[in-house]
Amino acid sequence: MKEQITIQIKDKQYPLYLTIGDLRMLERGIGHSVLSIMSGNTVDDAVSYIMTDELVELIRWGIHDDKHGKRTDDECYDFLQAYCDSGHNYDEATALFIRAVWNTGLFVPLPGLKPKNARMAEQKK
Repeated sequence: MKEQITIQIKDKQYPLYLTIGDLRMLERGIGHSVLSIMSGNTVDDAVSYIMTDELVELIRWGIHDDKHGKRTDDECYDFLQAYCDSGHNYDEATALFIRAVWNTGLFVPLPGLKPKNARMAEQKK
């Protein structure tokens, strides 16, 4: 873990960060590499490609409280709903969790790597 993020939902704060073990379990849960999500150069690049199932696993393994790794899918959906009900939106939630992945310090943009959206734009031409 390089840097912790604090998520505020109403009067409760949740520590958000990812360890190597969390990343391993996240990859098992989503069925592919975290690197496939992080192949862009910025948080915004990654946010545009994350799916709800990936966000559920990020909530399950990224929130370090008494339910760390034990939240059911429904509890993860409830967490996301509570976050949105507290004045935020889905994109903001996704950006926070992607930032937690970047904050591990394990993923850095590779020189010459194009974000997926740039590659897709080139393919459409």
